[in-house]
Amino acid sequence: MKIALINENSQAAKNGIIEAALKKVVEPMGHEVVNYGMYAADDAAQLTYVQCGILAAILLNSGAADYVITGCGTGEGAMLALNSFPGVICGHVEDPVDAYTFAHVNDGNAVAMPFAKGFGWGGELNLEYCFEKLFGFGHGQGYPKERVEPEQRNKKILDGVRAVTMRPLVDVLGEIDQDLVKGALAGEHFQEYFFANATDEAIIAKVKELLGDAPDVVQGDRQIAQRLRRAVGDLLQLRALAPGVERLQDRLDKAVAGIARQPFAVRPEIRQFTVAIPDADRRAGGHLIGAGQGSNIDPNTVLLVTRDGRSIGKLKVTSLEKNQTVADIVKDSVPAGMSIQPGDMVQLLRPLQSAK
Repeated sequence: MKIALINENSQAAKNGIIEAALKKVVEPMGHEVVNYGMYAADDAAQLTYVQCGILAAILLNSGAADYVITGCGTGEGAMLALNSFPGVICGHVEDPVDAYTFAHVNDGNAVAMPFAKGFGWGGELNLEYCFEKLFGFGHGQGYPKERVEPEQRNKKILDGVRAVTMRPLVDVLGEIDQDLVKGALAGEHFQEYFFANATDEAIIAKVKELLGDAPDVVQGDRQIAQRLRRAVGDLLQLRALAPGVERLQDRLDKAVAGIARQPFAVRPEIRQFTVAIPDADRRAGGHLIGAGQGSNIDPNTVLLVTRDGRSIGKLKVTSLEKNQTVADIVKDSVPAGMSIQPGDMVQLLRPLQSAK
């Protein structure tokens, strides 16, 4: 059988749970589950329990589905809606006994279940047990077994009564509020699933008439919904990145502020050569550096002094000797309250205009 699953808006959030339980039970039996939604509470196409009845009637009468699983908060509204249409016999199923007796006594083609009332801890287990009793033991075999003949007879009588009281579905669809009907057909995958499975030409033609230009409208709505979902996803990703961006911004602000206090720019001119100012006496007011000729230092070299990775000043070479270099502090290069100390690190810079 093709078993259609339909959810109205109040319980749409449970669609995935219901689908999983249904597939777990019936697919090993050889049945196929076709999920017509709603898939989530914020779906573009919002179904009421009345529209579940319209959709179920179209699917069952057209041959697109052999059985329908639906429901609402209590299951009562959905049951009444489905039973308002020709070709649909819907039972109200709350527990496995309901499922078994409906299958064998009433032998219908749809059930409406309460997806809010009583649906708590273990709710998915109750669904599985209901589906096992509904589909795992045949249909119309009576319960108790000795009542099979009168129950089957009563079922035929009911079918005859309904044939008199019910009008053809094509006529009904043409007279119900058209916006209500079109809304029932606006699900994300309705057209894909319906036209692939329906066999009744009159109902197929009526559905095409009802849709009219709606396919483009539905497709447009679907594209808009997909764009919105992508946009929301992008926003969530940006929100997740925000703390990191803020930290980077703070670091950038501090770096800019540090550079602004210096009369020179730290650029790629920094060479990968670092020596330490030794714990030695200063000479003639300058700073003695343990590197001299042959260490890439020349009389025009500007020396960047750092401490713990931060720039604290700048030195200008005044004397270049064989094993050491003497340099003076460049005026205004050391921030107020700081001084260059033994143990600070020195990096070589190419001559910069600001060092003159």
